[in-house]
Amino acid sequence: MRVRAAVIGCGGIAGRYDEEKTAAGCYTHAGAYRLHPEVELVAAADPDPARRAAFGRRWGVRHVYADARDLLAQHPVEIVSVCVPDALHEEVIGQVLAARPPKVIFAEKPLALGRHGARKLLDEAAALGVRIVLNNQRRWEAGHRQVRDLIRAGTIGQVVTVTAFYVKGLYHIGCTAIDTIRFLVGEVETVQALGGEHRASIPGDPSVDAALYLGNGATAAMLGVDRYGYRYSLFELDILATEGRVRLVGNGDRILVSRVRPYAHYPGFGELHEAPDRAIPAPLCAGGVALPIRCSAYGLAAGQRASMRT
Repeated sequence: MRVRAAVIGCGGIAGRYDEEKTAAGCYTHAGAYRLHPEVELVAAADPDPARRAAFGRRWGVRHVYADARDLLAQHPVEIVSVCVPDALHEEVIGQVLAARPPKVIFAEKPLALGRHGARKLLDEAAALGVRIVLNNQRRWEAGHRQVRDLIRAGTIGQVVTVTAFYVKGLYHIGCTAIDTIRFLVGEVETVQALGGEHRASIPGDPSVDAALYLGNGATAAMLGVDRYGYRYSLFELDILATEGRVRLVGNGDRILVSRVRPYAHYPGFGELHEAPDRAIPAPLCAGGVALPIRCSAYGLAAGQRASMRT
């Protein structure tokens, strides 16, 4: 029996990015479900009639709805993808939990726009036995996991500072920068907003500059670079440690490692040298959403097979 999935919100990350892409790879929830042999995408919902019709045609989804609640009432599924705008995440995830809850809710980040709302959703899901998985796909990507292991092993020494550059708002993309710092380097203990004018290229979601003080003694700086409007995508991290440096560039597609070597111009000094043979492959965009969906779907499929044998 195949795992049944549904998508709520039929916009870019739901399917349109794969419909319009000019490069190879998987960039959307529908694309990830299509790649998985044990998943069937059975239904979708979106209030825009043209968009939901186009989504249904492109991805072969016969059951499309204007209201997510109608979808949930008609179709028992094991996975629900929540791909609505950020401000609607809490409301729609709450609707999913209040209806016929699936085993997994795979949601775009952020979970909610406030701590109390996020905590409420997590508590409700736990009480129902539902797992909420956020699309922080860098946690699944092999190159990023190698960086985490490299840092934990002390290969570049003790991390001193991290600088993160991002665009398109603290809620929309900045939360991913924070999660990536937590995953690679360590947990955040305190946060300090930095001064200056925090403008928004996304209405209501400014790209805030902030300092994050980590439990291991490192300091991270988050810098939004779209205060004068969105011009290009940028998501980069620069991790400086006592014995080396790691840079995640090209929106995370390339990971460059530098180590200390003697400085040729002045004896007795050291310099950071970027060694091409130490670069870590990280085709994040090629795998994208497929990585966490693959993990969730395989786990569900394995559970179904086990229950059928008992």
